Order: sequence, then structure tokens, then C-alpha cells
Amino acid sequence: MVFASPLFLSIYMPLLCIGYACAPLRLRNAVLLLACVVFYGAGAGDFFFLLVGLTLLTVVLGRFAYQNRLVSAGAIVLNLAPLVYYKYSTFFGHIILDIQGIAYDPLAKGLLPLGISFYTFHAISYIVDVYTGRIAADQRGFRYALYLFLFPHLIAGPIVRYREIERQFADSARAIRVASVSSGMQIFLIGLSKKLLIGDYAAGIADRVFGQTVPVTMATAWIGVFAYTMQIYFDFSGYSDMAMGLAKMFGFRFPRNFRRPYSAQSMTDFWRRWHISLSRWLRDYVYIPLGGNRHGTARTYLNLWLIFFVCGLWHGANYTFVVWGIGHGILMVVERLGWWRPRGWWGQLATFGWVMLLWVPFRADSMAATLDIWRAMVGLGGSLADRHTVTFLDPQSLLILTCAGLITMMPQRWLQHSNSWLHTHQIVRAGGIALLALLALMQLISQGFTPFIYANF
Repeated sequence: MVFASPLFLSIYMPLLCIGYACAPLRLRNAVLLLACVVFYGAGAGDFFFLLVGLTLLTVVLGRFAYQNRLVSAGAIVLNLAPLVYYKYSTFFGHIILDIQGIAYDPLAKGLLPLGISFYTFHAISYIVDVYTGRIAADQRGFRYALYLFLFPHLIAGPIVRYREIERQFADSARAIRVASVSSGMQIFLIGLSKKLLIGDYAAGIADRVFGQTVPVTMATAWIGVFAYTMQIYFDFSGYSDMAMGLAKMFGFRFPRNFRRPYSAQSMTDFWRRWHISLSRWLRDYVYIPLGGNRHGTARTYLNLWLIFFVCGLWHGANYTFVVWGIGHGILMVVERLGWWRPRGWWGQLATFGWVMLLWVPFRADSMAATLDIWRAMVGLGGSLADRHTVTFLDPQSLLILTCAGLITMMPQRWLQHSNSWLHTHQIVRAGGIALLALLALMQLISQGFTPFIYANF
């Protein structure tokens, strides 16, 4: 079950809202937990019992984790084990076969428990924070279970720390506040519109290029990569908006996950704006424990490169994701060394170009497909354009991709002026959101939806 599906919008969400509103204040957390269990169980199948078992064991171990290195390490290994087994065992097997020169199916994958990567990140952050004394262990385990299975962030983030919402578990926070519900609903509808009106449409264009259902010329390669660049932003930021909006409706405040990343003027700036909750997690639970910048320049650069290697591998068990992570790591080190100091509009353009190029291995099924797209982008894969290019880029495609590009790269002062104007014209804002929601629902009914990209991780 996903947020942009008819089942969620027409059955699950209305029933949850009714049940939540009718329940006494002290029982609303229980209603939420039950709803979250149903939400996850509907999509996870038998893997649901695996995560329930992990949750119970982590609750028990968490009681003894404070300043206990052995117990904390055991709890971390316990939570990492399913992720490593289900997500990486096939990949490691492929590496061994590659070394031996034995052929295999590079696309062969095993079943992956729904949301296992985000579940693992949440569980590890909880154990580490209990160990260091940043939070007290949840002795009963109820709040920890609700924290892990809270359906807005369960499948694809954002990655929320237990200590960030610990106080929000109080019964008093479950009171229904009209302002929060209204604001949360607006944020949810904006995210739904981003996903359905731009993300899904851009997906159709990108899929034709990366699936090579059209001749991959220089022109179609750039169009397809640009379309995927728009797709992944509007898809993932749309999901994050929907998650934040849903959480706010029920009294939770999630941290912001995106801050106009394609307006970044350097790769360092990009990672301060893109998937912010993941960047913070890697900094606090990988980079700093490795030593951060406390052990000299060489060690700092090695640690920086390692976290991007981990970041790439976390996104997927494939060489392509490793290349994506290493590429970002190299560019970050180059900037830190002072060899490349992009600034201003040209820095934004150059950074956007590097980001686009590195989205290619992120999206491609294999390194061979990645190299084919890269070669075409620099004019080495064949012609610059052909007769298919004209029909491929129809007026509607051109309009939507142009609007997407303008939205993501709009100058900050323009955005501030427009937000200020909309803030003082609430009727216009509400009418615009209602229109976007209507168009999104029409799109959902007529064309359906594609799964969220990050639900696969």
C-alpha cells in the first residue's frame, strides 16, 4: 500500500481518520500503532513477522544498552543481519563469480523486505542514542514500536531520530488541532501533485530512454537523463512532503528532507539540500564514529569517501550504485581540496550537470547500460538526433519538463517573493492547491501511478 494509490486514499486513510477522531485521547496512540501494523502487513507479507521479532528483541536489548558496548553492538548486528542477508548476499555472490570469471544473470535479485533499509537505520540510531545516553530506553516498548512502524516514514523515510519525536508520543500531542490538520493536508496534497503530475510523467520519458525503446541519440540521452533527474526529485520529495503532511495531521513533526537541491552551487551544498535526513544520519552514525575530521587531512578525506561508498551501497546492491556513491565522494573530496570551487550561477549549472551525469548509473540497470548512455551524451554513441527525437519530445513533454526545471532551479529571491505573496493571499493558495489536487486525482484515475522510487531501497 502506498500513499498515491486509490486503496490508501479512498479506504485506508478515511477509516484511519474516523477511527482516530472517535477514539479517546489516551487510546489514539494505540489506534495509530494498529493502523501502522495493518499498513505494513498489507504490503510486507511474511516479512512482517521478521520485523516484529526484530522490534521485540531490540526493545529487550535496548533496556541494557546504556554504556554497554557488548549489548549495543549485538543489537546493531542483529538489526543489520536481515539487511545484509536479503539485500547484499546475492550481490556478494556476484562479486565472487566475477572474480572467478563465471557468467551469471546480473539482474537476478532476491525478495527484499519492504522498507528494510529505513527500518534498519531507525533501529540503529535508537540503539546508538540509548548507548550514548542521548535518550532513555523505552522500557515498555510501545513507543519504540510506534516510532518504527509509524506509517508516514516507514517505507521511504525521512529518517527520523527517536529523540526528535520522543516528546510527541505524549497523549496530549494526540489532540486534534484544526490548524495542524489543515496545514498537514495542504503539504500532503502538494506532495501528491508533485508525484503524480510531474514525477510520474517524467518517469514515462526516462523509462523509454533507459529501457532503450527509442534510439538513444545524443539528444534523446540528454532528454531522458534530464527527465529522470526531474522524476527522482519530484517523486522522492513528493513522498517526503506526503509523509510530513500525514505526520503533521496526527500531531508529529518530521524534519525537512529536501531544500531545493538543484539550486545548489557545489556538491557540498547539494548534499546539504538532498535527502537531508540521510546525510545527517551518515554524518552522525558513520562519519563521526570513523573519526570525522579529527585525525588529519588524509584521514578526513578517506572518511568522507567512505561514507559516500556506504551511501551508494545502501541505495542498492549493484555496481551502478557503488559508482554513483564513489562519484559523489570523489567530487566532494575534490571540492574540499580546493581544486574546484564553483560559485554563483555557473556553479549551480556545473553542479546540476555533475548531478545529472551521476544519476545515470543510479537509474541504469547495469554498467554497460550506464556507459551506453554516457557515450551518447557526449556524442560517441551514434547520431546527434534522428526523426524519432521530434516525436519523442512532444509539446506536452516539453512543457512539463520545462516547468519542472524552472520550479527546481528558480532563483531564491523569486521563490521568497512568491511564497510571501501566497502567504498574504490564502484564498488563492488554497484554490491553487485544490486545483493541483483535482488534476492529480484525475491523473491517478486515468493513468494510475508508478511506485515510489525509494520504496525499492
